[in-house]
Amino acid sequence: MRFTPRNLVRGFRRAKESTAETPGCSLGVRHNFLLQTLLDMKRKYPPQPRKSLSPDERMARNVIRQAEAEQAMREHAADQAAFHKNRERLRAERIAREADSDLVVAATVPQRTQA
Repeated sequence: MRFTPRNLVRGFRRAKESTAETPGCSLGVRHNFLLQTLLDMKRKYPPQPRKSLSPDERMARNVIRQAEAEQAMREHAADQAAFHKNRERLRAERIAREADSDLVVAATVPQRTQA
């Protein structure tokens, strides 16, 4: 179990419920550990106030996000076009090489003559 404030609060509740059901279980030890851990976490990570955006700020943020998304899509399309162009160039070179090697092999293999 991760020690998050939510899980620690759940641990408090479970500790209270389990000690009522289980005789001999010490609520104090578990309660003190959970309480100390929760207090340490609150000291280290104080809650940050949520910043609510005004309608103008929200609209500006959405416009910026949209522009960034369109720019990313344009860059991706350009990269894809360059990739396909390079692939076709390499394919044409490979086909030309294979055609040349077939001609060279055909020229070096002696032809059988009928006897």
